[in-house]
Parts: sequence; C-alpha cells; structure tokens
Amino acid sequence: GPVQASITWRFGRPKSHYLPVAKSRPEPVLRPDAPFLCTGRGDIDKHLRSVLDALSLIVYVDDEQVVEIGRSRKLWASLPGAEIVVSEAFVE
Repeated sequence: GPVQASITWRFGRPKSHYLPVAKSRPEPVLRPDAPFLCTGRGDIDKHLRSVLDALSLIVYVDDEQVVEIGRSRKLWASLPGAEIVVSEAFVE
C-alpha cells in the first residue's frame, strides 16, 4: 500500500568546523559559528532518490508506493549516518 517517508542525513563535519588543538584545548572544539545545516555534499533530491530506490524490496515492494515525503534535510554532525522513517500513508 501507499507509504510516506522522511529522511535526515548527517554528514561528518570537516576539520574547518573545529577550533584547533592548543595548550588550553587538548581536543578540537566545535566553532561557535559552525553551521548546523549542510549545504554541501550533493543535491538532496538525488540523496532521496537513492535511499528510496535502495529500500525497494526491503521495506516496500517498489519505491512508486511512496506517495508522500515528510521532512527531509541534511545536517552536519559529529557522527555521520541517516535516520529513515517509513510509515503507512493515511488519507486525512
């Protein structure tokens, strides 16, 4: 049946997002002006298409069953990965 999906991608932060190690900082520290949303790392529509295609025959029969896309966004994070939520779509 019809499903809805939302995906949050978390991309590893580049070194430029961190203050360098110093005598007063034994570990790198995130810069206060480091961005939260990721504007690099490719087009969100291409990421979305690849994930929906990959879930075919695993979560649903075919990605044509996806009738609604919820919140999907790209973030910078210290731990890269993706959060994928697929659920049955309901008519309101």
